Amino acid sequence: IHVDNLSAVDLTEMGKIYHQSERQICGVSGVFETENIKGCGIFILDENGNITSFVEKPETSNSNLANAAIFLVNDFIFDFFSKEDTCFDFCRDILPQACFNMKPFKIDGFHIDIGTMENYVRAQKIAVSLS
Repeated sequence: IHVDNLSAVDLTEMGKIYHQSERQICGVSGVFETENIKGCGIFILDENGNITSFVEKPETSNSNLANAAIFLVNDFIFDFFSKEDTCFDFCRDILPQACFNMKPFKIDGFHIDIGTMENYVRAQKIAVSLS
């Protein structure tokens, strides 16, 4: 889970998707619907709901399913790591290669990426209202 998230996601549901997969996968990725396609990594799904591609912050897209930066992975994810690179960005370097071998987990509940000032201020207001 990326540290710039504020969410109330039931991770047991994510685990169920992982364990109920009919094929060998390297993990499950949380996704949510967004209006800010340019500000998010976007997943493309096929007609069966399987992930077919991932693009980090595209200019345009036919999909609005954003990367929630919540992952459940197993050791097969390491098959997508370069042996030469010692420094990498998971979403830019690994996810585009591994995504076709992952299942999506749609987040319908409370989830905010606080990586922008606008969302950070929004998250602060929510946190104050809860205390």
